[in-house]
Amino acid sequence: MRGLKRRFDRSPIAQIAVSFVLVAGVFRWADPDEPVALWLLRGALITGGVAAVFLLRRRSVLSALRVDSEELRLAERQLWKGRIPEDPHERDVMRGLVARRRQEMGTRPWALYGFLGILALIPVAYASAGRWPAALIALLCGTAFTAWLFWMRHHTLRRLDHMEKALGRSPDARAFTHSGNRSD
Repeated sequence: MRGLKRRFDRSPIAQIAVSFVLVAGVFRWADPDEPVALWLLRGALITGGVAAVFLLRRRSVLSALRVDSEELRLAERQLWKGRIPEDPHERDVMRGLVARRRQEMGTRPWALYGFLGILALIPVAYASAGRWPAALIALLCGTAFTAWLFWMRHHTLRRLDHMEKALGRSPDARAFTHSGNRSD
């Protein structure tokens, strides 16, 4: 099972495929009478948009930290599990990752609130069309997803605090956190 999880972690295509199945499944569940092509199209558009944002963000992090995707995956895994790297290079990568995540969470709250605003419009659109079961399902799914997002944000901030304290903040990490640019 660990081998399958490891391969899944390394494959953005597999992650996008699973996301598409889940999103399309929610649309299918919300309105089973809807034509198949319509819920597949909605699932593809939403999954494609989210995947594009995440892939662009990942590319930005890779270039800012000057690491390859495997080093970034390892650092993210260590951050998630709260493991402090022993290797000096890995510690520097972790400092940069923590600084980057802290910056993203501090300077982009508008992205979260904008996303939640769009998410709130989905049940409103269903309700205005008179599709009350779909509106209720969208409202319940949106509420659960919003609660999960805020819980995850809180948990991530705690992880960042823990890792920052364990690693100590380098002058480079402070500069990266406050200015948004990494100095060499």
